[in-house]
Amino acid sequence: MKKLAIAITSLLLMTGCSSTPTITNTNNIKEHILKDNVAYESFSSYSDSDTIIRLPNGEYIHGTKEVNGKYYDSDQDSGAIQAKKAKYYALLATDVDNYLNEKFEGFNDSDEVFYNKKGSFTNASTVMDENGNEKDLANNPDYESMTIKEAKEKEYNRLIQEDAKEEKKNLSSPVSELNELLPKTDFISRTVFNKKNKYAIHYYEVEKNE
Repeated sequence: MKKLAIAITSLLLMTGCSSTPTITNTNNIKEHILKDNVAYESFSSYSDSDTIIRLPNGEYIHGTKEVNGKYYDSDQDSGAIQAKKAKYYALLATDVDNYLNEKFEGFNDSDEVFYNKKGSFTNASTVMDENGNEKDLANNPDYESMTIKEAKEKEYNRLIQEDAKEEKKNLSSPVSELNELLPKTDFISRTVFNKKNKYAIHYYEVEKNE
C-alpha cells in the first residue's frame, strides 16, 4: 500500500516550469519602492496578503482599475507582490535613509570625500596603513573620490543589495525542515502550483513502511 508524502517548495527556486506571463504590469515594484522611497503608509490600509501592482502613473493599487482604456487587475498580474512585502521594502528604504542621514551627519551633499567599497568614507586626503605609513588616497584603488551625495547613493545601493543577498539566502533554504524528513523518491504523483503566493506542493508516492 502506498501513501502520499507532501513537500512544499518555493516557486522562485524552481526551474523548467512555465510561468504565467505578465498581463499588465512590467515594472519591478520592489525597485520602485526602494528607489522612490515610498512610505510605509502607502500600503498600511492593505492586509498583508493583498496583492499590489504599480500602474504606469506610479500609483499602487490592490484590486482592479481602468486607466485610459486599459484594465488592471492585481490578482491576475504576475508582476504583483503581496502588501506584506511592499510594506517591508518601504520600511527598509526608510531605515536605510535614516541610517545614511546619521552616518553623513554634519556633511553637505556637495562636500568631497573618499569612499571605499566597504561603505566607509573619509574627508582626509591620506590614511595610515598597517605599517604606520601614510598613504595618499588619491592614488589608492580601494578609494574613490566623490561628493557626499554620490557617496550616499552608493551606500544606499550597497545596503539594499546586501539585504537582497540575505533574502535570496533565506529563500534557498528549505521551506520546512520537515521536507528533509520525508523519504526520498523520484515518483511525483502530482504537483499543485500556487502562482499567487509563489509556492508549489509536490505529492510523492511512497511505500507505507517508509
